[in-house]
Amino acid sequence: ANIWDLKRIESFLGEETNQDILHRHHKLWLSSLSILETIFNRPLNFDTRECIKECFNKQKFFVDTSSYYKILNTLQGTNVVLLTGDPGTGKTFLSQMVFLYFSKDYHPIFSSTNNIEDIKKALSVDPEAKQIILMDDFIGQIDLDRDSKKFSSAFQTLVKYAINSKNTKLILNSRLYIFEKAKKTDTFFCQTIGDEKVVNVRMEELTKIEKAKILYNAFFHRGFSSDYTKPF
Repeated sequence: ANIWDLKRIESFLGEETNQDILHRHHKLWLSSLSILETIFNRPLNFDTRECIKECFNKQKFFVDTSSYYKILNTLQGTNVVLLTGDPGTGKTFLSQMVFLYFSKDYHPIFSSTNNIEDIKKALSVDPEAKQIILMDDFIGQIDLDRDSKKFSSAFQTLVKYAINSKNTKLILNSRLYIFEKAKKTDTFFCQTIGDEKVVNVRMEELTKIEKAKILYNAFFHRGFSSDYTKPF
């Protein structure tokens, strides 16, 4: 009776009275099958559904680092968070894990091309509706020299809507050098997306324990020999 298999654990965590356990432990929350079922029971567009699938498949590699909690706190406080950093620092991965975390209680919205009009069409007209939007590499897909003003005009209304909304949150990420160029091209990025909304993801800020956990997860879930994945 004291030995619990995976099925019994999933059943226990899926009970309404035990949801507080999932909320306190993000790793359990992100990997819960009941959460995935809850999300997929909603009407989702193709891009959003595929994004959620990708996020869920990646969650086994997730380690809840200090940067992750900084992103959560920023999003809770300002409704908009922008992750910046050099290539390969994990901006997209962290964005996806935060997106997945909020997607149980918030309706997820994602466009693979960052088409702002498509995103706006997906937004509910109900001011009480909880919604979470992810825009991955949101500046990288435009020509700053040619399209910045057109993009900025449409983007401004979306950001301002999220900032002033009670229940809509917006996750953005961008390579640091592209964001710096965008700020020089259009003052909107400086004025509306202030420093309090920006989280710079830097490898140097990871603790040794966090780095070790990330390495262990990568080795373990990619099928490396157990000689390399003994618990530490």
